[in-house]
Amino acid sequence: MLNTIIVAVIAASGVWVYVDATGYKIGKVKGTGGLFNMSAGAWGVVTMFLWIVGFPSYLIKRRALIERAKAAPVEVKGRWIKP
Repeated sequence: MLNTIIVAVIAASGVWVYVDATGYKIGKVKGTGGLFNMSAGAWGVVTMFLWIVGFPSYLIKRRALIERAKAAPVEVKGRWIKP
């Protein structure tokens, strides 16, 4: 039972990170390097599969990622989850 709850929380966090990142137009900016320069989908996948590192990293870097997205927004095409 506890394992099911943990998996559900991790999956929900990954979906939330993806929806949040696409809603703020966070994505990979060409010409910019760095470990945190990832697409919204990559943030979601990293959160799901490396939750202990990915989710806290996203939360810590979220404000800086939003500021960068204001200067260089990334439009996601074909997204079926709407914010």
